Amino acid sequence: MNKLFLLDAYALIYRSYYAFIKNPRINSKGLNTSAIIGFVNTLQEVLEKEQPTHIGVAFDPHGPTFRSDAFTEYKAQREKTPEDISRAVPIIKELLAAWNIPVLQVDGFEADDVIGTVATWAGSRDEIATHNDSCQVSSGITAAPAAPISPTAPISPAAPAAPTEVFMLTPDKDYGQLVSERVKIYRPRHGGGYEVMGPKEVCEKYGIADTAQVIDLLALMGDSADNFPGCPGVGEKTAVKLINEFGSVEQLLQRTDELKGALKKKVEDHTADIRMSYFLATIKTDVPISLTLDDLKVQQPDEEKLSKLFEELEFKTLANRILKKTEKKQKTANTQLSLFDEIPTDGQENSKFSSFETIKTTAHSYQLVDTEEEMLRIFSIFKTNEILSLDTETTSTNAIEAELVGLSFAVKEHEAFYVPIPANREEALKILNIFKPLYEDPQILKVGQNIKYDLEVLRNYNIHLAGPCWDTMIAHYLIQPELRHNMDAMAEHYLHYQTVHIDELIGPRGKQQRSMRDLSPTLVYEYACEDADITLQLKNRLEPELKRLECEKLFYEIEMPLMPVLAEMEMAGKSCSTR
Repeated sequence: MNKLFLLDAYALIYRSYYAFIKNPRINSKGLNTSAIIGFVNTLQEVLEKEQPTHIGVAFDPHGPTFRSDAFTEYKAQREKTPEDISRAVPIIKELLAAWNIPVLQVDGFEADDVIGTVATWAGSRDEIATHNDSCQVSSGITAAPAAPISPTAPISPAAPAAPTEVFMLTPDKDYGQLVSERVKIYRPRHGGGYEVMGPKEVCEKYGIADTAQVIDLLALMGDSADNFPGCPGVGEKTAVKLINEFGSVEQLLQRTDELKGALKKKVEDHTADIRMSYFLATIKTDVPISLTLDDLKVQQPDEEKLSKLFEELEFKTLANRILKKTEKKQKTANTQLSLFDEIPTDGQENSKFSSFETIKTTAHSYQLVDTEEEMLRIFSIFKTNEILSLDTETTSTNAIEAELVGLSFAVKEHEAFYVPIPANREEALKILNIFKPLYEDPQILKVGQNIKYDLEVLRNYNIHLAGPCWDTMIAHYLIQPELRHNMDAMAEHYLHYQTVHIDELIGPRGKQQRSMRDLSPTLVYEYACEDADITLQLKNRLEPELKRLECEKLFYEIEMPLMPVLAEMEMAGKSCSTR
């Protein structure tokens, strides 16, 4: 199946710009590159993680749209676009052109409408559709792709195309109305990561029966961001109740005699506002644009242009991460192998990590601790320290279901210890009881990467993590909210270090992937020790950054005290769901 990603450019640009508002990224030329960095990181994350077969980026047009023509107050309350964003947009379009990614922009229509049109068309194509099957709802093309598409260019027939699954990358709730079985929202989560919302998720989120009713909801609630009124005094709860009772705004307005009291008066007095709001909230799916699915096909970037742009923008880290990875892919694809040649290994390629330190190039002391005598010895060492970096190796990413496979600890950089935990619960508890006083010591600062997970896993073994906690993932979110917050990415950025990735031990995701329980502790211990060590190193790098950005109060007084509360809520919720 084809996989098409459609990005709402301005939504991502604004999100990136304001994420860095307290700590803007300004290069030596005085250019604020915050929006550009955030957008490029998001784009690259999608390309790497999701590996779409097709992609397009939609922009709002210059000048008025059909909505502002119909309703002069539409978005009129918004402040003028920040100058830094205005300067960033043409550069982002240049980067997209170098990436060979089409820019979709139609005069008079917002990006929502362009995405709505392309998503609805692409998602409705079936297996007998062909490449010359085009999205054409008007005779004239007004889109502005990175490489212009001519409406008169001959399109040769091609083999039958697979059906297409469409993902609309946007934080905008309005897109819920477009969702279908093959069209989904790919929504950035607060705190990092994404959630995919199909019909079930949209309907559950808003308490409605059909995704099309998102328009009805907006028509009644209004939208302060877009400045259209809805029905004054009708909030989300009342709007949901009315939609579920009447089915649609149209039915509601035809049956106002069934309403009572103040609500009846509100709806009848603001019928015109509700109808106008319905019009403004409806995303068009018939924008005049003509293109084929092949026009959106992912292509290799023009590395020379991309490299030049990255150099001008002073994006050295991004250039290393993106361009070297692309170079490696091309090199592998273009290498001719004879039956007598060895397949090139990562070490023979110009890997993006070629200049990074690794576990093989860095001096370290990682120890496997598998006797009771040694366990008691390291416990006595840890007990005298004021800080403990910890990690757990488990059988599952689901903390409630996970069984412990091992514990890792670090109290100083480049030195760590790993304690394997047997599958037999009685034997496991015997070992855990040695370290229980350490975990529950209220005087020792506990450092972890997503330490909430470790807290929940340990609770399954009757260990209550106590004392102050320091979460590197949360700290990094406050410092760099638009970047990835996993330990591997942070190690590359702050330590110039490539960690051992878990799939090197248990294999890639899929049916053949092994569990950590399947591996001998001698194969696991260096990986596990590295986790605790790198987490401690990251804490030491991130702590001064929190202070410099004046995020300490938010981190220590809100985020970290909230973490165990959220863990308790999760555990209570999952406990109830299993009864």
